[in-house]
Amino acid sequence: MANILLTERCNLKCSYCFAVDYTSKHANEIAFEDFKKAVAFIMCDNPNQKLGIIGGEPTLYSRFGDVLDFLESEEKVKHAVIFTNGIRLGLYKEQIRSKKLVFLINSNDPREIGPENHKEMTENIRWLVEERHLKNNILLGLNIYKKNMDVTYFCDLLKEFGFQFARISVVVPNDMEKYRNALEYFIEMKETVLSIFEKLAKVNVLPKYDCNKIPACVWTEEEKKRIQHLFGKRLELSNILNQTVTCKPTVDIDTELNVIRCFGFSGEHKVRMADYKNLEDLTNYFINAIDARYKKLECPVKICRTEKKNSCLGGCMAFKRKEIL
Repeated sequence: MANILLTERCNLKCSYCFAVDYTSKHANEIAFEDFKKAVAFIMCDNPNQKLGIIGGEPTLYSRFGDVLDFLESEEKVKHAVIFTNGIRLGLYKEQIRSKKLVFLINSNDPREIGPENHKEMTENIRWLVEERHLKNNILLGLNIYKKNMDVTYFCDLLKEFGFQFARISVVVPNDMEKYRNALEYFIEMKETVLSIFEKLAKVNVLPKYDCNKIPACVWTEEEKKRIQHLFGKRLELSNILNQTVTCKPTVDIDTELNVIRCFGFSGEHKVRMADYKNLEDLTNYFINAIDARYKKLECPVKICRTEKKNSCLGGCMAFKRKEIL
């Protein structure tokens, strides 16, 4: 998958966001012609390639309406995922016309973002479901960032609109220095995650991990059985107990057409999009230049090994492996 960053600005300051300092200090946005170049680069060889639209908060982009019109009209784009907090989607009702657009709406606690913002997000979801009939094009996301999280608001939203799936991510902590390694953090968080699984099961929602996954080796056999009991055969449609956690580069193209492996690796060197023939060429570069460097490291935690060598990576390349050296 490849993402295009429209703007560095965001209208929220989520306490868990690893980019909050960056977005509060930067306001660059991509030139519209450069946006079209990035789309052409991503789609040139593979019409089924997944395309993501990100920020910051992408709906703050000054030409976001033009972006939606372009995505709707561009035949090479079969579908595009808009990563958004959903608060401003109501401003673009005229441009949201078809099932080509998928909305991954990051749902935050109203106590964190304020009741008015939460109300706007909810009403925009309602409009997408009831007026545009895009229920199947919406995926609500939950970032798990602290122990004993109250996710009642999230379950209420899922139940109200009858969603059957939810995207979850165990956030890489801002205070990672507290932990000896990524595995220690995952073990600390697993009771909270299991509690959330139980709450989601009660509203008939199946969770799926996004990029930051807990390896199955973290769960005890008893805990695995609890999870299997919660979701039954539907578990086959999810990755929450996958034995092997893989991590293929998600390429992020920034506002100046620089490219990074993904936001989690933004500290690594950037390259220029124009220096590569296509997305496959660029992805292979990151696999060889970055991923291979981390995957060569042995995981010292025996319980974390599965049938495949170096499969103990959790999320963000197990926090880029540096914590387990």
